[in-house]
Amino acid sequence: MRRTFNEIAGTLKKAAVGSGFPPGLAEDAGRAAAWLARNGADGVGAVLAGIERGFSGVSADRSQDAGVDFDDAHVAVVGPCALDLVLAGIAGGGVRLKNADAPVMMIGLAGCVADDHETAFRLEFSNGATADVGQGGFSLSGEFPVPGCDVTVTPAAHAAGGRAEVARGADVDPAIWKRADALAVKTYVPATEASRLQGAGAGLTDND
Repeated sequence: MRRTFNEIAGTLKKAAVGSGFPPGLAEDAGRAAAWLARNGADGVGAVLAGIERGFSGVSADRSQDAGVDFDDAHVAVVGPCALDLVLAGIAGGGVRLKNADAPVMMIGLAGCVADDHETAFRLEFSNGATADVGQGGFSLSGEFPVPGCDVTVTPAAHAAGGRAEVARGADVDPAIWKRADALAVKTYVPATEASRLQGAGAGLTDND
């Protein structure tokens, strides 16, 4: 099934809220899904892997090389924080997301931050893959990482090549979209008689 990038961003944002995420992180999730989709990756599936288990707390530790480690990393929660640390230069040894539940989502989150701040990141995965993420695109060396991979994020010297975007949308697996939509539906307010009278639905007549 074909979905526009705006539909992908909006639905995954609602899905994140429906799964218990605060609005800011939900916005990040939706943007990451659309960014990945624009660049030919399965953005819906990648982000869904990070939000379906719901919202959780954050735990981080300083590593021996002056970096920051997130154990059992919930990417939808800690990913934006990890990128902020790298961007601010606080984590000199890089940021590691150990046992990341949605490592591909991390590429999308990095892409959005790279676009916003005109910067670039390098993501190294424990499966041996490397992703250079910059304004408008990313280049991947190796296979896409799977859930459970570790991710190390460091600044990159230069941005990846820009995307050659020609489509207005992306093909999405119907089964995956259905799962995302089921979470998004949780944000909808049930109609009541009072809300119908105020404009939700047809009101008292079929001519409204």
